[in-house]
Amino acid sequence: MSSSRSPARALLPKLALSLLSLCVGLGIAELVCHAIESEEQQAFFTPFEHDDSSFSERSRGRTAADGTGLTLNWYRPGAQGMTGSVPVQINNLGLRDERDYSQLPAVGCARVLVLGDSMTFGKGVRERDTWPAVLEDLLAAKLPERCIEVLNAGIPNTNFFIQWLHFLERWRSLQPDLVLVGFFVYNDSQLQEDRELYFPGWMSAVDANPVLKGSALVRKLYHRAFLRIGRRLVDEQVPRYFAADYPGWQQFLSSMADLQLVGALDDFRTVVTLIPIPIGYDDYPFADLHQRIFAQLDTELGLPVVDLLDGLKGMVAADHWVHPSDGHPDARLHRRFAEHLAADARWQDWLGIEPDEAAQPSGYQRLAEGQSRAAGGMEQGQRSGPWVVARPAAAGSGQGRAEWGSYEGGQREGPWRLRFSDRGEDGWQVREARGRYRGGQRDGAWEERSSFKAHSSLELQLGDGELHAGPWASQEALPVRVDGRSRTAYSEGQPSGLWLRWELDGRGTERLLSAECFGSGGAQLWEWARAEAPSAAADQRADAHGVMTYFEQQSAPAGDDDSARAELAVEAGSRPLPEAEVESQPCPGPEVGG
Repeated sequence: MSSSRSPARALLPKLALSLLSLCVGLGIAELVCHAIESEEQQAFFTPFEHDDSSFSERSRGRTAADGTGLTLNWYRPGAQGMTGSVPVQINNLGLRDERDYSQLPAVGCARVLVLGDSMTFGKGVRERDTWPAVLEDLLAAKLPERCIEVLNAGIPNTNFFIQWLHFLERWRSLQPDLVLVGFFVYNDSQLQEDRELYFPGWMSAVDANPVLKGSALVRKLYHRAFLRIGRRLVDEQVPRYFAADYPGWQQFLSSMADLQLVGALDDFRTVVTLIPIPIGYDDYPFADLHQRIFAQLDTELGLPVVDLLDGLKGMVAADHWVHPSDGHPDARLHRRFAEHLAADARWQDWLGIEPDEAAQPSGYQRLAEGQSRAAGGMEQGQRSGPWVVARPAAAGSGQGRAEWGSYEGGQREGPWRLRFSDRGEDGWQVREARGRYRGGQRDGAWEERSSFKAHSSLELQLGDGELHAGPWASQEALPVRVDGRSRTAYSEGQPSGLWLRWELDGRGTERLLSAECFGSGGAQLWEWARAEAPSAAADQRADAHGVMTYFEQQSAPAGDDDSARAELAVEAGSRPLPEAEVESQPCPGPEVGG
């Protein structure tokens, strides 16, 4: 036994010597790092924390319509706290401001509500130095004949989808005339459950254990890694948040369209301002991304956009970080944001200040047409440019309808998005169609999707005479259930080409439900319909799980009231046809995209 232990015992002195050498080496490194520590590095590690525990309350356990778990964050009216090294004051409405405001805007006073994250909230700067507060002062000087309120609803650590839910639950009741979205390009389209873009695990361990930052050696390694790795992570990860197939970007576009829809009904305008990532500015690495976001919001949603990057020429981002370890803007940069926004020539249009002597409606208009509400641009008395049209369902029943798209010369033109929703006992049946208009008529390929949404979902719906959002009476939060989709096509407003409809079977697999083929002038040439497996007595034509029926066009005789002859589709035969062969059947008309 003793002889078997002797090799291990022989290693102990060597291990002890190695450990001692390591400790001595680390000790020397610690002393050297302490001796050569720069003022920049020392400033980097001065305390700068954002602790909102004294003025915020969180609502966890909420579920969005797609099943996503949510955390909403509210500020307690009248509470105080700290952000970085400066105090925080929450006003009577639960907003960051030294000034209290009435629940509803004063008579004759225009109200601007600003949505955003910590870049809008003003982490590390005082209330009066945040860009919404400075903007209020600048607009008062620019438009002295108008009373203008600017309310700061920015809440740190929120993406736009969460900001949209905050708006529905709290801020909509403030009755703004304009909703200004401060969109931080870094992460406001990032899903809430995604991990933040930060650093390797050892750096997270240091953040979680501040006592480790007492070591000059740890501070040196951390500071070098922060400077070296941080930019690379941003460059690699940020573009992902704006990919067409990234769920967060899709969620952002859908939520923004819903905000526009509420604006059409509540009579407010929506404007987006792009807040750049605090890197460079003159040599900004994401300028192309800003241009793409700008074009997409302007073209697809018709949203006015202000890019704050355009007002930052000659500035160095790192010179205006609020702290050496934190890239949030300092007070000077907040003022620069506000100055660029206030200088925009469109404020009178955004706030609905129109010249009384205008002979024909022009500029932005809000219209009430019976039950419908519409908002968009006018030129020479005709609708022009982007519009939003909403028609809520009648109380207790009926179909709600919402539409987004553009007009040219008073006619619908280009891409449009249509949404229809019917309320049932268990929830909402929603159908959404996307396609193009030409000369006021549907043209080319269209795609439709239908889905079911439970009453308990946090999702915008049309019905009961108004927009509803927030939890309903049911106790179970159900996710969206997609029921089916369809692809259709039009030519000069008439059905054209191949129409296909799919549904989900009991296993969640998509299968073709029906198909129709339309020729010139919308004439139906054939249709295919799925048939379930036949019983012994059933028509054996369904053996192939579908029946193809062909039609001939015949002229119906003129009516007794001298009405014109009509073309009728008359059945001319049928045959079984497998689902797999349907899309290969001859059918004239435009091709339909997937």
